[in-house]
Amino acid sequence: MTRAAAVALIAASLACTRAHPTSVHSTDPDVPPQLARIVSQRCLRCHDGTGDSTLDLRRLPLHSDARTWLHMLEMVEGYRMPPPAHDGPVEHRFPLPAEERDVFLDSVTRMLGAAADPIVYARHLSLDHWLAIVSDVAAPALPADRVEAVIGEAMGAIKPFGLLETRGRVEPADRLVVENVSLAVCRAIAKAESARSAGERRVMVGLPADGAREVAPELTRPLVETLYRAVYQAAPAPDELGADQRLIAAIRTTTASWSEAWVGLCTAYLSSPHALYLYSGAP
Repeated sequence: MTRAAAVALIAASLACTRAHPTSVHSTDPDVPPQLARIVSQRCLRCHDGTGDSTLDLRRLPLHSDARTWLHMLEMVEGYRMPPPAHDGPVEHRFPLPAEERDVFLDSVTRMLGAAADPIVYARHLSLDHWLAIVSDVAAPALPADRVEAVIGEAMGAIKPFGLLETRGRVEPADRLVVENVSLAVCRAIAKAESARSAGERRVMVGLPADGAREVAPELTRPLVETLYRAVYQAAPAPDELGADQRLIAAIRTTTASWSEAWVGLCTAYLSSPHALYLYSGAP
């Protein structure tokens, strides 16, 4: 799947409203029937072979198609598919019931065996999955075509390296690529959000006035918490929230504005091990 396809997949899934087929078919007896049931009920609305979706699930992939199943596993594991809502309490944002999510992850993992080792699929994200996360964070603030353009420009600026396009996995050696894309997307989000009134912002919620120097810590809580939820799809623990509030305040002392400080924190989040590998303790 190309970078453009990854962005298109997210955009098409978020916008999908058409009627969906009633069932999914599998010609492979090694694909568990519970997978077909969950895909039929939760995925076919958008992945029905029409429109812009690049993944046609009217017929399930063969159990030997590990690449496709691992991609699906990553998207469900990272709470990116089915696409989450962008607002409301975090516990209400994910449309796939917890018990179905557990069945899906367990069934795919058992079916793939060694190919689904967490070190493979969770700790070394595919480029497509990481770019889907970046695109999802930007979605409330920017149209999909703008997100795709920003990512394309950022990747093009370092195209001679060709690391991710060749290897297809996000690894520590790709730090330059990851940070360049993260910074470009965060700057684009900040530019769009700064042009909106405080009440219209979806990502930079609670941004202090750029000229403000001393800001009470409690006033930066919604700013940090909203960004944390957008990137990690979870609420921050109290100690994490407090540490990141202190971090953005420290960044502000070295930058010209709170908008720039937010860009610094956003870039740090998107390029962090927690975002790249899904687990904060990843190597």
